[in-house]
Amino acid sequence: MTGPRVAAGWPGRHCVRELRSGAVPAARSKLKVMVRLDVDMAAAHIRIRGTVTERNLGAVYAVVRRACTFAGGMAVVLDLRQAVVGAVPMADLHSARRTGQLPPATGPASVPCRLEVLEPAAA
Repeated sequence: MTGPRVAAGWPGRHCVRELRSGAVPAARSKLKVMVRLDVDMAAAHIRIRGTVTERNLGAVYAVVRRACTFAGGMAVVLDLRQAVVGAVPMADLHSARRTGQLPPATGPASVPCRLEVLEPAAA
């Protein structure tokens, strides 16, 4: 078997099947997030662990949006060094960094944001 494997069947059974689609199972796409604010409120540091997909990118944007609105003008450092990030989510994050605005889909109005992205480690 070459792809990811996931347990199938009833609890306690040890059946395993291969995921041929290459999709990440929901249990393995769960994100772990830690937010740290600088004492002087100059920056918020958001560390993400797990797999960032197109499906859960909205959750990442929600955390970034809250940090951006917490104190106006605060830089937000999104640390993805311990995460696995797909090509599309990474391109979306780079676009948000370049424009200085989070996508309108993340809330009722576009939010200005000084976003810095620390790239994931090369696999």
